Amino acid sequence: MKAPYASVPMLPVACGMLVGIVVTSVWSSSAATWTVIACGVGALVWAVLVHHGLAAVFGASLALGGVLTYGVGAEADAGCSRLIDGVSHSVQARIDDVEVYGGGSAQRALGVIVMADGEAVEPPLRVSLLMPTARPRLMSGDVVRCEAVIERSQAGDTDVPYEVDYAAYNKVRGIAATAYVSASEGKEPEVVARCAGGFAVWLSRQREAIESSIYDSGMQPATAAFVSAILVGDTEYLDPALRDDFRAAGLSHTLAISGLHVGIIAALLSLLLTPLQVWRRGREVKYVTIMVLIWIYALLTGLSPSVLRASVMVSSYYVCRLLQRDGSPYNALALAAVVCMVVNPYDVLSVGAQLSFAAVLSLLLFGEAFNPVSRRRRWLYRLVALFVVPMAALLGTGVIVMVHFHTLPLLSVVTNAAACILMPVMLCGGIVIAALGAVGLAVPMVSGAMDVCYDVINGIASSAAGLPWAELRGVVIGPVVVAAYVTALGALAVALHQAGVRRGALRLMACSVAVAVCGVVIGGDRAPAAELYICRDRGSTGIVSRCGDQVRYYTTARGEERRDAAISKAAERYATYLDVRGATMQAAEFTAGRYVTACGRTIAVVASPIDSYDSLVAAGMKVDYALVCRGYNGDINAVARVFAPDTIIIARDNSLRRHDRWCSESCRPVISMRRQRFSLSE
Repeated sequence: MKAPYASVPMLPVACGMLVGIVVTSVWSSSAATWTVIACGVGALVWAVLVHHGLAAVFGASLALGGVLTYGVGAEADAGCSRLIDGVSHSVQARIDDVEVYGGGSAQRALGVIVMADGEAVEPPLRVSLLMPTARPRLMSGDVVRCEAVIERSQAGDTDVPYEVDYAAYNKVRGIAATAYVSASEGKEPEVVARCAGGFAVWLSRQREAIESSIYDSGMQPATAAFVSAILVGDTEYLDPALRDDFRAAGLSHTLAISGLHVGIIAALLSLLLTPLQVWRRGREVKYVTIMVLIWIYALLTGLSPSVLRASVMVSSYYVCRLLQRDGSPYNALALAAVVCMVVNPYDVLSVGAQLSFAAVLSLLLFGEAFNPVSRRRRWLYRLVALFVVPMAALLGTGVIVMVHFHTLPLLSVVTNAAACILMPVMLCGGIVIAALGAVGLAVPMVSGAMDVCYDVINGIASSAAGLPWAELRGVVIGPVVVAAYVTALGALAVALHQAGVRRGALRLMACSVAVAVCGVVIGGDRAPAAELYICRDRGSTGIVSRCGDQVRYYTTARGEERRDAAISKAAERYATYLDVRGATMQAAEFTAGRYVTACGRTIAVVASPIDSYDSLVAAGMKVDYALVCRGYNGDINAVARVFAPDTIIIARDNSLRRHDRWCSESCRPVISMRRQRFSLSE
């Protein structure tokens, strides 16, 4: 029996490029890149000499992967080191991509700094610009002038375990530094040159027109925000509580434009264009029209890895129909992977791309094999598929979700069965509303129906998320468990598609599951009884202190509003840490003028003039560390005289000049939070 995944000519190409990209991304140096390229060329030459076509293709693809990722994650050029000094510079940057966050109040832009302090930057420095303002609204191709403090991204240098490592994410995208843009009065960002028009500008205007039609249609604001998110990817006004409910219910993938959305739209276009088939060449016109419209939609929504993957696979299907040939979905998936890696090799390491390709591969391997109903019983087959398809997708994506998010939605099979019914209705309704809005029409009946559909899907998500067993949180798995899980899935796929080796495959799968269980038991996280971490934020200093299942978060942020914002941000930022520890975060305490005692050590938090500590010092408490924060601007040796600490810790929120001066003048040992992490445990 021939396996359905056999005869996939694009597979060695995709595998070779993937290996080359991963190796040069993990070991980000020119030597590693040239080693990969040399190995690829060597394999190609050897394969040609021995007439081994498969190895030749793999070797050429391996070399191509190394070429595509040449310089991935490389540090800033020595000529740009003057900018990465923690001092504010007047910079001019060309914007490549923009993301709005913080409920629409801030922007994160990827761009290239071409000028700094009136001088050209050679070579240009690729940075991530964090702008605490939504004005001016930037778009791809703009040139912006602003005041920014530029700091080097240090991957793997997080403060608290299980914290999201944004520096590592930036590193694999070739981003050498982060630019913190000032929005204070007189220093607001200024757009000096708008995108010079063209197709990108036209797409941006069409997207804005669609969004306006949705919000002006008469739907409830929450419904309009949801429809705008699933139709054009505008998540700016989505309620954070909605995001949490959808995540816990296993429906978060519906809030971002993905292959599901592209597939639904392709099916809708196929239905609407069916009348074209009455012409002699109508079928060919229909297929070409669908492909063109799908790619326009993909560009309109930002061409994310999942959308690019789906667009390539849809196009492959219709090209095969045009050529009157049988297409292989496995070959289409491998081709999509190759296209994605050529367009942006960094995306192969993104969570979105991993989830997208894993879900589709799992569906191809298990989607039909798990369905016990014959295709001849059409309606019953489709009804069972509503539950089988989400289960098959969860098999492939579950391990990725656990690795990256340390959680697993247990009700995703049921909730996604409902979403498979409601999402096509919501998308079709959104398209109808956008089309009617383009000609100035509004149909209250359609808007009311959309409100009802939204209430249903939101009710399902909130009800599922409210169940105590809806989501398994705090899951920590290591490489051994992941390898065993993938091996088990491979064995299961072989057992389902190759009857002759089913018994051996099942044995292998059982062994793999046993290894996975042992890995979970042996390699599980063993947290110390007590921990303390000092967080390196720029605007204030935070301290996370845990004893048992109680966590206290201390902050030097002043003012009730700022303290509440710091607490809220910390609760979100360290959510996974809390889940893994089975702990809850307690109310924060203001650390200025206080001692923090944890793990048998005492830390004096110096965030105000020394005079305010007289009464505390008089108590005669032994101080192990003096944490000097932004509120203190006196002599560093005065801190040493008053507190007599064993070590002085200079917090991250101090200015660079003050930090350097204190490091050089201190008469006590110094720990710089700019250069290293600090933690205690027992």
